[in-house]
Amino acid sequence: LAQAAQETGWGQKVLPGSNNIFNIKDSPDWKGATRMYKVPEYINGKKVYMDSPFRVYGSYQEGLEDRIAFLRDNPRYAAAGLFDNGTKGNLRKEADALQKGHYATDPHYADHMAHVFEGPTMTRALKEAQAREAAAAAAQSAQSAQSQPSTPPVP
Repeated sequence: LAQAAQETGWGQKVLPGSNNIFNIKDSPDWKGATRMYKVPEYINGKKVYMDSPFRVYGSYQEGLEDRIAFLRDNPRYAAAGLFDNGTKGNLRKEADALQKGHYATDPHYADHMAHVFEGPTMTRALKEAQAREAAAAAAQSAQSAQSQPSTPPVP
């Protein structure tokens, strides 16, 4: 979530018509549609705007599924420690591994992502999601208890 929020400015800057919320660029192994976009890149520490080809997806779901495969199948992320014990679920370590694996050219990519996942908006969103999940589980449990046939008392 934090990476998608970081990449798209909380959904306000999705590359038009791409459904690419992780800003995954075209690569030789990609067989799907692509589109050129002028985007900021960092070269030798300087921010410049360049035309770059990006993957285009039919839906956000398709983009999410491709992100999983992209990270899993690209050896540079394994080499950067993304899949090491103790990294999964540790957002800071995941962000550091993405930066080390050169996911983005921004030299402060991990720090920017940490700002998002440690920030008040993400904190509120996660608390709300957890509260909704707990309420749904409680409602399902109550419904299940009501649907159980009652057994007569044993004499």
